[in-house]
Amino acid sequence: FPCSIIFGRLSNKYDAGLLIKICIICYTTITLFGMFLVTQWQFWVLATLVGMFQGGIQALSRSYLGKIIPAERSGEFYGLMDICGKGASFLGTTLVAVVSQVTAGMKINVFGLQLQNENLTTRYNMLVSQINPHFFFNSLNSLSMLVRQEDKSRALEYIDQLSYTFRYIIQNGQNTKSKLQDEMEFARAYGELFKVRYADKLFFDFEVDDQYKSWMLPVLSLQPLIGNAVKHNTITTKNPLHVVVRVVNGVLEIENHKNPKLDTEPSTGLGLENLRNRWQIIAGKDIEIIDEAQRFMVRLPLENPNKR
Repeated sequence: FPCSIIFGRLSNKYDAGLLIKICIICYTTITLFGMFLVTQWQFWVLATLVGMFQGGIQALSRSYLGKIIPAERSGEFYGLMDICGKGASFLGTTLVAVVSQVTAGMKINVFGLQLQNENLTTRYNMLVSQINPHFFFNSLNSLSMLVRQEDKSRALEYIDQLSYTFRYIIQNGQNTKSKLQDEMEFARAYGELFKVRYADKLFFDFEVDDQYKSWMLPVLSLQPLIGNAVKHNTITTKNPLHVVVRVVNGVLEIENHKNPKLDTEPSTGLGLENLRNRWQIIAGKDIEIIDEAQRFMVRLPLENPNKR
């Protein structure tokens, strides 16, 4: 209301047509501003500007109409203006409803992506925190053993593999996906660290055709599966552990035979749950877990980069 009075008085000093054009430009700018609202104070600014220019353009349009219509037919023209106003209200509401239905999904997707990003960051931090304490101390023990044995070449190689492993984990902290080739190289280095502890009792077999090495998967997918296989199975000379990594029809399979430990290490339950949730968020697919009496397998559907 105050703005209607202010703009009405301005029309006495300036051309009403020019003021209406200025209001239309400002209203268009306000509409664009409304598409990028983030904070509460921006909403209040938007509401104030809408009220200001909406009241102003109404006052100016009535003032301008009063100047251009015949005085004896003012009732007829103002009546027509009211009808057009009501029609505009109906069409405007309809347009808003249609646009809302079309773009609501986009808005939800934006918020969904933000939540997914926060979720992934949290899960990555959980994964790293799970790796660091147990794996790091076991790695130091293995390195200490090599030093005591005065096996300099193996100790240096072990340090290189350990450095590569942690560098890969840190560098991929902000990534969501990686090539299977990169994941396999990381898995080989990660597996070599376990081999120092288990000598010739632990084996990793990679059976992957070259055509699949450029296919994509969520980063650090192999690490928890290799770690779980070592953690939950007895590994001896009589019962060595074989972990097979292969791709069958675009699905990555990680399989090992089962020889459960009698005294199992405490499980946090984060490994497979974290992996499943990350695959659902990043790849939009679920993983398949096959837990049988004699074998354990996890199947991960890869993403073909040529089919997007």
